[in-house]
Amino acid sequence: MNQKFSLKRIGLLLRRYFIENQNYEIYLWSILTIVFMIFRNGNSAGAILIGVGAVYAVRFFKVFNYTPNGIQYLMVPATQVEKIISVLLLNTVYFVLMFSIVFSVGNLIGNFLEKIIYGLSDPVASQFFHSSSGFEFNFEGLKNIWVSFGVFATIQAIFTLGSLYFKRNAILKTLLSLFVVGVALGILEYFIFKITIGSVTETLNALNAVDFVWDETMLPETLTETWKVYWKISGYLFIPFCWLVSYFRLTEKEI
Repeated sequence: MNQKFSLKRIGLLLRRYFIENQNYEIYLWSILTIVFMIFRNGNSAGAILIGVGAVYAVRFFKVFNYTPNGIQYLMVPATQVEKIISVLLLNTVYFVLMFSIVFSVGNLIGNFLEKIIYGLSDPVASQFFHSSSGFEFNFEGLKNIWVSFGVFATIQAIFTLGSLYFKRNAILKTLLSLFVVGVALGILEYFIFKITIGSVTETLNALNAVDFVWDETMLPETLTETWKVYWKISGYLFIPFCWLVSYFRLTEKEI
């Protein structure tokens, strides 16, 4: 097989997925549409997006739970880079587009049926599709959408990586791993502030405070802004890092 990167092979991988999983996709679209006919609030949609998205993410490498299926997947004529990219497109880009469509359709149908049967109109559902600002571009709304997409993409990357490392119960094991890592980072953060500040009480106050205090004096604003930029950059780099590790893990399985 030609090892040169090929967009055509990525397209064939996507086509192969939809042919083999067309019934699953139809069921998923239908069930989510019905769910959003009932739950037409954006707050519930966020929780459903994260939950269903995580389940969707771990599906792609479940083939390795059963050795013959895993071998068959590795023998598919495509490079590991192309396979990783196809999974990225499916569980992040495609899933968000699909979710947006079923949420919109479910809202419209649910609101329409409620209006016909009960003579009521859900203002939340209506406001989702109408804007009093006309066609004015909402940059703040776009920023919120971008942040939400970033959070979702991070979760998808984490659970995809988890599905490559854990054969059974990938979601639970990934969540447990995240908990352990979170506790370890919390302990590390505590000791960093303990060494820096010196007092246990002041350390706990600093960890709970909005602004860190040193002898009743605010830290320089430049340091605070630098810290924010650092975490923002780290957040953006974490997603490609997870996918890069997933690529190496998939390559290990081939070996």
